[in-house]
Amino acid sequence: LEKAESLVLDPDTKEYLRANREAALWNKWRARDHVWMKILTKAREEKRVPFGGSRLRYFFGPYERVIGTRGAFQAVVGIMDPDLSKEAPKVDAYLPWYLKKHGFSPQGREATMHTFVIHLPFASGPRFAAQTLPNYTSAIKAWGQSIHHYASVIIAGHEEISWPVAQRILDPSQHKYVTIPGALRFIMVHEASHGGILLSEKERAARRKALNEKKTAFFYIMNELNADLSFYKK
Repeated sequence: LEKAESLVLDPDTKEYLRANREAALWNKWRARDHVWMKILTKAREEKRVPFGGSRLRYFFGPYERVIGTRGAFQAVVGIMDPDLSKEAPKVDAYLPWYLKKHGFSPQGREATMHTFVIHLPFASGPRFAAQTLPNYTSAIKAWGQSIHHYASVIIAGHEEISWPVAQRILDPSQHKYVTIPGALRFIMVHEASHGGILLSEKERAARRKALNEKKTAFFYIMNELNADLSFYKK
């Protein structure tokens, strides 16, 4: 990371790599998350592309803190998909409207979304269709959140699972709705709800309490179901 920082010229990238190096050395992951989200949100507010316009996306560090522990460390180096990423601004713009429609009042930048669709030439650790980041609520409240959608996993899931099942159980008139962009939109909103912005403060506290008291696979699965259902609840 230190060598990479010395090679790049873009100030956003330099700052992000430096924050990752310090996090890895001194366990400063919360500070790294603040730096990361600040770079993304400031760039949007200033109407510019972050990281000098690079399509490269890099993530390294702890992942899955929903039950109060670090479930995994992960490293990802990916390249943004220019076509599937066209779906991202639609969801980023839709969520603030949705929250107001259903009576939520996110404060400051809390409802700011940065959605990316990424191909994975390199990844170590757990594999997911998508990830909601950062891990720390304080960073989300201050700067918003980022969601990584991994195109190769989503496309494989569609081609090997969703589409074959749809052909067997759905009426042919419904087949046109079983698409990769459709799956991507659903996953985008599912992942957004993991950040808690679709829940009231009372609901957030209740979910966090239950998950921390019952550190079991069942409650982990329930957390995933909650993400599926929370945007239907009203």
